[in-house]
Amino acid sequence: MIGILCGREAMTPERAAQLAPLTLFMYTDMLVDQMLKSLDQQAYCMRLNTVDCILRVGLAIFLLPVGGTAGYVLMLYISATFNASLSLWRLLRISRAQKC
Repeated sequence: MIGILCGREAMTPERAAQLAPLTLFMYTDMLVDQMLKSLDQQAYCMRLNTVDCILRVGLAIFLLPVGGTAGYVLMLYISATFNASLSLWRLLRISRAQKC
C-alpha cells in the first residue's frame, strides 16, 4: 500500500528487496574510501571514482535501453562491486595486511 502511494508502483517492495544487498557494497566502499583518504590516498580515490563514473555512464548507455529498471539495478551492482573491490584491494595493499 505504501509503495503504491509513495512510488505509484506496485513493484516497490520487490525493487527494495533487489536493492537491499547493494547497501553492503556501498557502505563498504564509503568506509574504505574514508580509510584510504586518511592514509593520504585522495588522488587514488578520485581516479577510481572517475573511472567508476565513466563505467556507470557506459553501462547506462547499453543496459538501460535493453533492460530498463532491471538494467539500472544491474548497473548499480556492477559499479558498486567494482568500486568496493578495488578500494578494498588498495587498502589492503597500502596497509600491508598479512594473510592469515
